[in-house]
This record gives sequence, C-alpha cells and structure tokens, in this order.
Amino acid sequence: MMTIRFFMLFATLSFLSCAYSETQQELETRLFLQQKYKVAGWCLAPYNGKYVNAEILEMNEDSFEVRIIDTSVSIRKWPTISVPIQFIKSLKHQTHTSLESLTKFLKEFGILKTPKIEHAYQSIDRQWFCSQNSYDDAAIDIGCNMVISSPHMHIFYLEFLKNRLPHAKSILDLGSGSGHLTALLAHLAPNANVIGVDYFDELVKKSKNTCHKYLPRKVTDRIKFLSLDGIKGYKNAAPYDIICVGFMYDEIPFSLIDQLNDGGILLVPIKTRECPYSKKFEGGRLFVIQKNKNGLVKINEGFSCSFVSAIQDQGKKK
Repeated sequence: MMTIRFFMLFATLSFLSCAYSETQQELETRLFLQQKYKVAGWCLAPYNGKYVNAEILEMNEDSFEVRIIDTSVSIRKWPTISVPIQFIKSLKHQTHTSLESLTKFLKEFGILKTPKIEHAYQSIDRQWFCSQNSYDDAAIDIGCNMVISSPHMHIFYLEFLKNRLPHAKSILDLGSGSGHLTALLAHLAPNANVIGVDYFDELVKKSKNTCHKYLPRKVTDRIKFLSLDGIKGYKNAAPYDIICVGFMYDEIPFSLIDQLNDGGILLVPIKTRECPYSKKFEGGRLFVIQKNKNGLVKINEGFSCSFVSAIQDQGKKK
C-alpha cells in the first residue's frame, strides 16, 4: 500500500510540473496590461500610408517618438519618426478563429511579408501544436510553465531569416517548446537538419509526436528533438547556420556565437528590464547577431520583447 501511495504521489507531482498554469482570466488580464502605452512597448503607427508595428521610444504630451519595425530592410535602417498622439493606435490583442483570419491580420499590419513564409505558415497549422486559443496573436501556455510564442514573434523570426533559410544546412532551435517554430524552420530550409532542444521531457515528446503525426516524412526525417539543458547550446552538432532562441538570456551568450558557422545568424532575446505586465516573462530586446564569411561578428539590437526565463539544470530536472 505504501508503494502504491508513493507512486501515485510521484505521478501527481510529475503531472503538476507540466500542468497548464495560466487560466483564461489570467491570460486576458496579461493581454489587457500588455496593450497599455509605455516606453519600450509596442503600438501601431501610420507609416507609408498604412498602420504598422512600432516600438515606443519616448512619450510626450502631444506626440510619441516611435521606431518602425520593418524587416524588409536591415535593422540599422529602421526609421524613427514622431507621430501626433491622436494618430497612435494601441496594439490590441487579436482573437481569431481560423488560420486564414490570423494570416490576413499578420499581413495587414506588415508583419508577414514573404510569400514563402506565408505558404509555410498556412501549411503547418499552429493548432496542431497549441490546442487552446490556437489562433490568438498571443503567447499561449503549453504546460511546464512554458508558452508557445505569439504568431507575430514566430513570423518576425522567420522574416529575419528569410535570406538564410534556403541555403542553411544546420539549424538549432533552443527552447523549442511546442515544436511549431522547429517545424516551420525545417519546412523553409529544405536542405537543413534541424535540432529542437527543450528542457522538459514532456514537451519534447509531445512536439516529436505532433511533427510525426502531421508533417511529411521528408520534413520529419530532418528534425531531431532533444531533451536537455540547452543554456550553452548543443556543441555535438555545431557549427550551425542558424540558431534561434526561445527564452531570455541575461547577457549575450558567446557560447552560442562560437557555435555559429561563418555566415551564420543567431536570434536571441537578452534581458534588459522587468516585464511590466506579467511575472511569467522577462522583458528584454531581441538581438540579431551575424557572423560573416571571415568569422567577424556583427551585433544588431532589434526590438523590445518578452520571453520566459532560461531554465538551467540544477540536477533536479522535473
């Protein structure tokens, strides 16, 4: 009897470690707070005849200084403009009931620009990897106190990588979580072996099963999911042409830069502040780090963002 009780307690604790921890009300509160205007927050600003995503740099009484987020040009060419406050719009949370509606929204506000990325996003349904609030443009709980990144964030990652993906041979997705971005990367890089690394066994098993259930074999044969502490990357398969990170680092991870191939690119969020709307996330900035053909490194500071913290193995992995 004692053995049975111990087993049941262990099973319960194991289940709770990866339970869905955020209720619908908590999600709605987080999204409401996220919409408030604040420095380093996002808004919609008029630019070239339409409303597009912008980062708030300064808030004055009658105007906002904003930086336009435009992945069609290099980060250093993103324009900074002053906009009268009456023309600023809140980046309201978008609820969608279909993949088509979500895709239309992502295109309308200048996030989704590339036809090949649109085709991939339509082909690999987010709902396969996230059964709750599948088409909301928001980070959604997937268990283990982890989230699937918001659709706009996944698309921004892919747009940053659009010129590198067709030629990539090796890709590392750190903090692969649901496996959605991993699958998109493999679809868009037909010659690449893609490794998805996540800390939690449960998430790795689920993402692997989802990919094998829905994706063609020519894609799944090039994807490998691993359950381990990926804070220092995965040296065994380095170097990589692309490294994507889905959690927040405290500082630029030079161990990952070392694992980049010449000509490679690293997308990594770096913590710079507390998240103003949720204790679940850390506030920071997305850095786009490129290593040229001669091995020289260029670090570009992208936009403000929020991601979950890195989890480092302390010998008590749950």
